[in-house]
Parts: sequence; structure tokens; C-alpha cells
Amino acid sequence: MNQALALKKLKGIKPKGVKVRDQTKFEQLFNLAKIVMSGFNQVKPNKFLDITFKQNFDVVYDQVKSVSDFSKNDLETFVLSLSGDIEDHSENTFSDIYFDDNKKYVLGLFTGALLTVLTKRNIKQNKKTIINIDGNNQRFDYLFAGARQVDQLVLKNFKGEGIGQHLAAFDGCANLVKFSNLKGNSILFRSAYGGNMDILHVEEIKGDTCIYGVASNKGSANLVIAKNIEGSLVGAHLANDGGKVKLLLIEDVLGDEILGGLYSQYLDKTFIDLVISRRVGKKILEDSHPFKGLTYKLASDLLYFEDSDPTEIENMKWARFFHASTRSCDFIISTACNNASLDLDFFGFLENNNLNIYSSKFGRGDLIEEYYGYFYGKSSDMSRFKSKLKQKNIPELLSVINTIKGNDYEFLLNQANKIKQIVKYNK
Repeated sequence: MNQALALKKLKGIKPKGVKVRDQTKFEQLFNLAKIVMSGFNQVKPNKFLDITFKQNFDVVYDQVKSVSDFSKNDLETFVLSLSGDIEDHSENTFSDIYFDDNKKYVLGLFTGALLTVLTKRNIKQNKKTIINIDGNNQRFDYLFAGARQVDQLVLKNFKGEGIGQHLAAFDGCANLVKFSNLKGNSILFRSAYGGNMDILHVEEIKGDTCIYGVASNKGSANLVIAKNIEGSLVGAHLANDGGKVKLLLIEDVLGDEILGGLYSQYLDKTFIDLVISRRVGKKILEDSHPFKGLTYKLASDLLYFEDSDPTEIENMKWARFFHASTRSCDFIISTACNNASLDLDFFGFLENNNLNIYSSKFGRGDLIEEYYGYFYGKSSDMSRFKSKLKQKNIPELLSVINTIKGNDYEFLLNQANKIKQIVKYNK
């Protein structure tokens, strides 16, 4: 049976003279999913490559966009019915999906396409689309991957690779995305890549490359919250290549190269107005470098680091707190960063006449002077270099920074605006 005939049958055309029972919504959606999966004889290589992912998603979406007779509850039921590990489905009719990586990938794209269709339909009818699913710690790889239009999506207690990958990317949009208690790599990988996301909140996540590349490629996000995450490359390449994030609040994150970036790949600046970091990089490997490359081409009003260390190993001379230039940063504030070293690119530092640095405790002495002396000779003139270390309105800034806690999104964004006003006033 070819795909065109199969799709017609799914729309209600029944063989003449044969009496069949009506299919349930789950059966209709699952039968369509099988048709879509069968059309992918071989998924294009490197499914994490942006253009390849977009091409794969578009193929799936084209086969799903005409489906209109399913509801939010039908979509949630579909997801829960297909969630689980291989052993959970060894006896049922769709067990083969769990043994085939390509089918799992395409099925994830299928859920993303369904969510896009549902959201677009509800927008035309002036309805909200609020998806809230508790996965009961079951597995669903690539769940809602590629969903291009999202209103509110709340997921908790799921396992799986690539959950939410490229969500709201490629001119897509999302109002609120909140994921909590998830296990798996590449969760929300490249979400809002060339798209827009209002609020992104991830909490209690275990896995590498979580929120990697969010809002990059001229994408944007107003508020990004990342709390209680364990894994490497968390938030790496965030807002790279001309992206913009208004407020990044990152707390209690363990791993290597947190918020790390590349040194020369990107041509456009990264715009993260405010970075508030608390307890990031504690108790990790001796050779780990959280924040490595964070400030390369970063345009920011304020970087704040509290109780955030690259290592617990004492006297590690070149344990970098962050590395590279601060050409477009206005304030850098650190408190209680016991083992960290402030490692600034010399030329970029001198070019930035507006930079203000305040440190109540930045580890083993003045690493800025040590860094300069190491590369340019102990006899070099330090007077011009040290003149950049200013302290302006630090108490006022700290008082507002200390209120940026919790999950009241509107309040957090309002406080971010207050900080921007203080910084602007003191430029």
C-alpha cells in the first residue's frame, strides 16, 4: 500500500463492503506515525546538525500538517502511551520502535510536528495551548523535538536523549518552556536557534549539553533559568552568533565548560544582558574549566558570580574562572569565589574603558596583575592596567542582585530592568 492511499484511509475512507470499527484517536495518530516512520528508510546523517535537523523535521511536518481532528488530551495520551523503555513494550505492537534509533528519532519529530499543528490551529481560534505532562520517569527520546510553535510546554519526570531539541528554532517561537527532573543528553539542544523564546526554565536535569546553543544564530530569549543541573557543556554557546538573552540565572550547576564558548568560530557578538551565577562549578574535576570562553565577544551589562569555583584543589595556579576578552562588559562582580582566578585577555581589557570590576574575594590574590606580568614582563608599567579596576555603585547593584531568586518570572525580569538602569546610569 503506498503512502497516499494509507493517508486517505486514515482520513476515514474505508474499503467498500467491509465493516470496520472506528479507530481510536491514539490508533489514528499511531498509524500515521508508522507511515511517517516507514518513509524514512535512512535518516540523514548527523541529526544534530542544524540544517539536517530542519530538513528532517520539515519532511515529517509536511505529512502531519493536514491532521486536524485531535485535541490536547489526545496528544498527551499519545505521548504517555508510547513512553517507556524497551522492556516495557516487548510484548506490544509497537515494540520495534524501541530497538530502532531512527524510528525513535522520527517519532520524536512526529510529536513535535503534532504540537506545532495543534498550537497553530488554536492560535487561529484564539485559544491557548497548554501541554503539561508527567512522564512518571518513563523514556521518550526526542520528545517534541523541533516543535516550531509552542505556547506553554511543561514536562517533568522523563528520560531520553534530545528531548526538546531545536524547539522553537528556525523562526519558531515559544512562550513558556519548563522542564524538570529529566535525565538525558542534549535536552533543549539548540532551542530557539534562529527563533524566539520568552521564558525557558530547566531544573533538576542530569545530562550533558543541556540548553546548549539556546538562542544562538540571532535567536532570542527573555529569561533563561537553569538550576540544579549536572553535566558538561551546560549552556555552552548560549546566544552565540548574534543571539540575545535578557537575563540568565544559573544556579547549582556541576560540570565542565559551563557556559563555555568557542574562541573564533562566530562573527557576531553574543548579547546576554545580565548573567547571575550562584554555586556553579563546585566539586568537579581538577582539570575542568567552567566558564571557559564565556566572555569572548560577549556584550553584557553585568556578570555576577557567587560562590562559583572551577576546582576544589587548592593552589591550582591557572584554574581559570573565565577566559578571553571583556570588550563589551560593563560590570563584573564576584563574591566568595575562593579558588577562582580572574583571567582577562589583556588587549580586550584595555580596550574596554567602561569596565568596572568588584571582587569581595577572588581567590589567590591579584591574578590580573600576575597574568599581565607573566606575558609582558614584571617590569612593565601596570599603572594604566590597574586604573581600570573601578568600583561604582556596588552596594546598590548587590541589593538588587540579591533579590533575583525564585521562579516568579515577571518579578525577575522587572529586577533585571532595574539593574540595567543602574548600569546605564553609571556608564
